[in-house]
Amino acid sequence: FWLVEAINRCPESGAGATSKFAVPCSPALAVRVDPDHLARILDNYVQNALKYGGPPVQVEVARLGHMVEVRVIDRGQGVPPDFVPRLFGKFARANAQGDRAQKGTGLGLSIVSALAEVNGGQSFYRAIVPSGACFVVRLPLGVGTRG
Repeated sequence: FWLVEAINRCPESGAGATSKFAVPCSPALAVRVDPDHLARILDNYVQNALKYGGPPVQVEVARLGHMVEVRVIDRGQGVPPDFVPRLFGKFARANAQGDRAQKGTGLGLSIVSALAEVNGGQSFYRAIVPSGACFVVRLPLGVGTRG
């Protein structure tokens, strides 16, 4: 599946008109993933960045050998360090200031993790110092990738 197609659809799938963003991504970069799964992963990451993070929200793409890494980055407060080990668990919700006021079931990141794994990839979090969050999904490079 051509990655640029999924990323270009992401803002339309719920991120809202205020968060349109351009992502530098080669049109020749493909990932081996179910397109619906990739759309769900990207939508969950972007929605979380908009809901819990701070602007600007950025999406970055990098090829790493036989994998492709997609990073959704925000400049909010980040994830409390004591919560990071539970971040991708079912029903996980941080108790950070303001987070409990947000609606949600705490299932989004566990869904992301399961979808990444079923497609041969992985998902994880990186803190950004001094503030911000970076949510990553790595997926296998797809057939047809050029360059």
